[in-house]
Amino acid sequence: MTTRTIERPKVEKLTAPSKRWRNRWRAVTNIRETYAGGRRHKRGDEYWGLMVHPSKEIAEEFALKSICANVTDCGYAIKEYLGAFPVEAS
Repeated sequence: MTTRTIERPKVEKLTAPSKRWRNRWRAVTNIRETYAGGRRHKRGDEYWGLMVHPSKEIAEEFALKSICANVTDCGYAIKEYLGAFPVEAS
């Protein structure tokens, strides 16, 4: 009689989703001044928004409203939205 060993399936630990999200933007035109301490951005610069949101959906909703109003949380500009990212990534 042979003995068979049964391997236990590997269990991946799930991590809780991030509770802090920030938007990332790219300047399409030169930005004269931003709310972030008067910083200037040149065309093509990528930058983080100042506001931290409790979920990705809320961050994306804020970005959509900002695009419609032509303002980001970092200043008035023509910009490209790059997405919402967990604060740990910024």
